[in-house]
Amino acid sequence: MEQAFTRPFGRRRWAILRGYEVLVAIPVVGLLAAELFRAPGQFTKDGRLLAVLVWVAALALVNLIPVPIGTAFDLRLSFPLQVSVALLYPPPVACLIALLGSFDIREIRRELPPATAVFLRAAAAMAVLAESRVIHGFADVDDPLLALAPTVLVAAIVGYTITTIFVAQWDALSSGAGVDAIFRRMRTGILGEFVVSYVG
Repeated sequence: MEQAFTRPFGRRRWAILRGYEVLVAIPVVGLLAAELFRAPGQFTKDGRLLAVLVWVAALALVNLIPVPIGTAFDLRLSFPLQVSVALLYPPPVACLIALLGSFDIREIRRELPPATAVFLRAAAAMAVLAESRVIHGFADVDDPLLALAPTVLVAAIVGYTITTIFVAQWDALSSGAGVDAIFRRMRTGILGEFVVSYVG
């Protein structure tokens, strides 16, 4: 796993990889900055700030448990929590929780370049943002289960797809392998069980 972050790169590949990471991260960070400036109260009203901090801590803790799938990144058991955050909070708040809570132990160990660490967090935040927009665009947390469940399922699939695409593209740029080969590798092993159990 660590070879993915320590292997020597040609200058062109290194620049493309870092450019990709920044390209993913900037819109997420920019959106949150704009929302914090536009409506800071949405992050703090009705005691929400404490709840946000609790969810961030919960995501960070669960993210310490990796699910290896044989790529440069591991899936995390936080996926169900991310969907829960998307369900409970409006998109900007859910996005902030995911950005702060997508903790990776390799950040502390300095095994991740800073740009890669920010990219990982931004990819997770973008997925949760999309999930929250789907859920709150078509349902409400107080809706009957039969009406809410299909919307949450669609949102989970959207978020999972976004994460998979970002990770596969990063791995392809990092390794030089084709994206199709990366997707095939991600479909093997325990990935199917992960999808069935946690989306369920």
